[in-house]
Amino acid sequence: MCTEALFNGKVVVKGEGIEGEIKFGTVEEITPAVLWTQPNADIIGDLQAAITKIGKVAGLRPEMILMDPVQQNYL
Repeated sequence: MCTEALFNGKVVVKGEGIEGEIKFGTVEEITPAVLWTQPNADIIGDLQAAITKIGKVAGLRPEMILMDPVQQNYL
């Protein structure tokens, strides 16, 4: 269910006598203008902009960001 929520923005709930869908809002891919592999990339600025955008759309600012080790190494 957690993976469903993270990647699809919703969770399908099925159980005894219950079936439904919980939507958490629109999932949108946020891509920086400059790739993080470039020396002029503003990685922290990109993350702050994404947090702000998610906060405006969802009404809550994320407290944690999941990323793979390759991207994490650019920080």
